[in-house]
Amino acid sequence: MKQSIRNLSVMSLLALFSLPVSAMPVKLVLDFIEVANTSETRGDELYFNVTSYGKDRDYDHYQVPSFPTHWFSDRLEEVKDVVLWEKDLEEGESVELIVSLTERDVPPWNIDDLIGSIKVKVMNDDDDLAYKWSLYADRGDTELLEQDDENNVYKMTGDDSEYTVSFTLYES
Repeated sequence: MKQSIRNLSVMSLLALFSLPVSAMPVKLVLDFIEVANTSETRGDELYFNVTSYGKDRDYDHYQVPSFPTHWFSDRLEEVKDVVLWEKDLEEGESVELIVSLTERDVPPWNIDDLIGSIKVKVMNDDDDLAYKWSLYADRGDTELLEQDDENNVYKMTGDDSEYTVSFTLYES
């Protein structure tokens, strides 16, 4: 009986002092967006489509800013440090993100126009943030302008528009 109580006490102490496995909080931030040319004479109405694919190809899709809101191309200097995506990644968990800059139009006469897209794969690799940036060329035209660790700057030029967009991955 004494041995059982001692074993139980030792196990209780170990449970108190063992560190739980924690998730890594990660976020993708839109640092800035700048306009060089709009497709519409009165300016563009912009938003980002964000699609994330996790394990078992589970996915989430949403717009930033959320529908029916959008940003006006002549007021983009106000759009800074916008969190586009965030998640607590468990050890070994990875997520693929597709982020697309889109110009809003009025349905049913005109559908929204894709300006450009990027893809980034994010992974918690033994509590280190691992990532791989790439272009996602479905439609639209995207060019990498600058790359500096977690930060990438792109030129997106689809549908007669031209925007410079900067994204940063943060381990928060």
